Amino acid sequence: MMQQKMTSVSVEAQFAQKLAANEPVIRNRAVKKIRKWFSARSEPFTEAEMMRLWKGLYYCFWMSDKPLVQEELAENISAFITCFQSKQSSMVFIQSFLQTFGREWFGIDRWRVDKFMMFTRRFLRSTFKFVSQSDWSQETLSEIMGIFRDSLILCHQSKANIGFKLHVTDVFLEELAKVAEEKLSPDILDTVLEPFLTAVKAAEEDRYREHI
Repeated sequence: MMQQKMTSVSVEAQFAQKLAANEPVIRNRAVKKIRKWFSARSEPFTEAEMMRLWKGLYYCFWMSDKPLVQEELAENISAFITCFQSKQSSMVFIQSFLQTFGREWFGIDRWRVDKFMMFTRRFLRSTFKFVSQSDWSQETLSEIMGIFRDSLILCHQSKANIGFKLHVTDVFLEELAKVAEEKLSPDILDTVLEPFLTAVKAAEEDRYREHI
């Protein structure tokens, strides 16, 4: 008698499939459910788990239509940063966003690039709101800027598309200013600028160095 092996699909893989579904109703339902799951899970997420989830989130946004729907979805996904029980999961969420967009940016066509640029702005803004909730803790900010340094600013060009790097650099301080409202100390600004200054000396792409 032959025994059939049962293959279990991970929760994050199930979510990724529903987030990337063709039907908007399924995608919208998945976005609401994943927020509840993020808020309820006490165990920190691993990078592998979060990268699988971000693949679904990316294609969920890819298929979104109409400006108001896109803006609402970008806001909702970006707000996930603050809904985790652990700081570690928030950091992995930010890192996985940068890695996913850095990898996928090359494939974004000219009809979709504007909405992904808008999404990037919203995500940066939510990232800074997350830091502001810690009263601009140097520890939290240093950890986040380390993620930006390693996953984007000084990341090898094969892993982070230069178009994405250029866009983040263009809007980084602008989005920071919207959240900080001129309340940042020189020490905090030094922490924010340090990875970019390092890139002026060490970045591989001449174009990126000149842009900074």
